[in-house]
Amino acid sequence: MRGETPKETVGTVNTAEFFVTFFSTGVFLFFVGVDSWKIIVALIVGGVIAAPFGALMAKKMNPRILMLIVGIVIIITSSYTIYKSIS
Repeated sequence: MRGETPKETVGTVNTAEFFVTFFSTGVFLFFVGVDSWKIIVALIVGGVIAAPFGALMAKKMNPRILMLIVGIVIIITSSYTIYKSIS
């Protein structure tokens, strides 16, 4: 851990995700069209539900345990992605 608090880390990641999602949506709409509005609405609703949950977890949990859980989740999802791309 580099010394950042989980609150700062979660806030920074949420801010970065906003910009990534904003521009990804623009590119997605450009290439796929407005016909896929249901997918976009689902992504927005999912983000609205997940953001407060992440903030609550960052506030309530022990910072060391939270960072450990985040690290494990990243390792598992990355390993799964690598496995799927190889096979």
